[in-house]
Amino acid sequence: MPTNKPLDPHAERDALRTLTALEPPDDFTDRVLAAALADAAPPHGPAADTFTPELAAPARWWRVAVAGLAVAAAAGGLGVLLSRPDVWQQRQPSHLRVSVDEGPRPEGAPPLSAQASPLPEAPADKPRFGDALRLGELDRTIPAYIAGYGAGWGRAFAFHGALALAQDGEILFKRDNFGEVSQPDPVYRIGTLTSLFTAVAALQLAERGRLDLDADVCTYVPEFCAAHRPYGREIVTARHLLSHTSGIPNYTDDLYLEVWSAHPKSDLDLLKIVAAQPLEFAPGSDFDPSNSGFVLLGEVITRVGGSSDYQQYISDQILAPAGMHSTRFDLQLHADKGPLDERRALDLSRQVMGRQFNDELEDLEGANEIQYGRAAGGLWSNVEDLVRFDHALHSGRLLSEASLAAMSTPVRDNYGLGWILGEAFGQPTIGHPGGAAGYNGAILRLRGVGLTAVVLSGTEIVDSQTIAEDLLALAHGRAAEAPREPAEQPLDRALHPRYVGDYALDALTRRRYEKVIAPEHLARLDQVKVVESEGRLRLSISDHGSKWMHPSGPDAFFFKDTAGTTAAFGGPEGGAATNLTLRTRDAIFTFERSR
Repeated sequence: MPTNKPLDPHAERDALRTLTALEPPDDFTDRVLAAALADAAPPHGPAADTFTPELAAPARWWRVAVAGLAVAAAAGGLGVLLSRPDVWQQRQPSHLRVSVDEGPRPEGAPPLSAQASPLPEAPADKPRFGDALRLGELDRTIPAYIAGYGAGWGRAFAFHGALALAQDGEILFKRDNFGEVSQPDPVYRIGTLTSLFTAVAALQLAERGRLDLDADVCTYVPEFCAAHRPYGREIVTARHLLSHTSGIPNYTDDLYLEVWSAHPKSDLDLLKIVAAQPLEFAPGSDFDPSNSGFVLLGEVITRVGGSSDYQQYISDQILAPAGMHSTRFDLQLHADKGPLDERRALDLSRQVMGRQFNDELEDLEGANEIQYGRAAGGLWSNVEDLVRFDHALHSGRLLSEASLAAMSTPVRDNYGLGWILGEAFGQPTIGHPGGAAGYNGAILRLRGVGLTAVVLSGTEIVDSQTIAEDLLALAHGRAAEAPREPAEQPLDRALHPRYVGDYALDALTRRRYEKVIAPEHLARLDQVKVVESEGRLRLSISDHGSKWMHPSGPDAFFFKDTAGTTAAFGGPEGGAATNLTLRTRDAIFTFERSR
């Protein structure tokens, strides 16, 4: 069976998390599990037909801060938590499954250490996806696939967004208004996808001799570095920032993000908050996605770009050359920033308002507004403009061939200079997910044939990265299915006492994960409770959040998330359950009753 290897979903989901809420949000339970699993190696290897990226992304990428969402969280997914913290792996289609870490490799595949080399160049004569791949059926197959989301669990789990499939800039399929998106020509917050524009800008300035990627960033922004010098003499470079190897703490992980972000701050003010914290590790020695690094890059671009500021540079040097007329920064979209001219008023009418999952109601609600640094998450756009960006970039209008090659060369953990690298359908891929409170998106390109999928969503529940992968599969004439959404089965309330109680990790599970899960996360998993509320059962983790449990059979439950998380109880018939197993396709946690 063919092996499909799109972007490593792990890396992407963490990327999504990087731009989301703070701690402890309502979805904290989801994220605690996700963070735990994000660092955990799967207890068993993938099946022979599973999707296994050649370059596994670091587990840490998920916990980037998932703060607030990550598709997993957004999906209201306890399983998301359990399985892939950042939402990249929210469901388990037979043709695209991902392993949490390197794990067993396909026969003959080299180890990770042997794969950090530039991606192969695209062939001179690119094949087109014509009748052989049934492109003519996309008008039928794509809507039918999207309709599967929410078919069983309702509007909260439906896809509310836009998507496009294009080849070399030519749109093969596009639709802006799936689900409850009703605005004409809608624009979405693209979250982490903004960092792609920052990366391109930095590489442009390096080409022009204005930015040395390997020079100390203190040369460009001395006020930021002053606070770090007491912690050592490490040098942080633009290359470290681009590859998430700087060690600079991620400001969207800050516990008080929601509090201080309520008062608008400049990017430099954001950096001063980060600068008060020590580096997490010596620059270049590890990998940990950090929005702070890209905010710092934005400040560097302001200093050396030759424009009035970062925003003006991006508009002049990337948006205009690429023809991206619908792409704007926050300040051009929010009415409270000053008088509205006719063009800004039009933008506001097109803005899709992001929504988050309400665990209690199992429905959508308006997302909390969080301030994002412009260079890390400040852009709004639509799928057509992102297709233009993709085409302009890969056709050489924005970067030279040498810069494109550098951008597409893995630096660490399958991550290049601002982009995630992988393989699918026997071809190299390049792309990235985007996350923000109430939104998620993704862009994924098959470099060999110039086929690109772009997905933007006005909720956090349906994983845009997964949809992007499936769009490429549909373009190849392969089957793609939305996650299974099982129906709840009746459960006699007289059985509730069997399950209610406190549970702690068993010794085997603890040994399995203690070396790959941070102690604080493992400690939280030692405080799992099953409680009865309003005549139903909920699973709660460390008093930080809980999820409704839906019965699916004797001693069996599922959670409404797109990761397919399940719970199974064991013990003597007629008595209290003695153990609990939480399972997703990538991890298994077993607990023993402690009370």
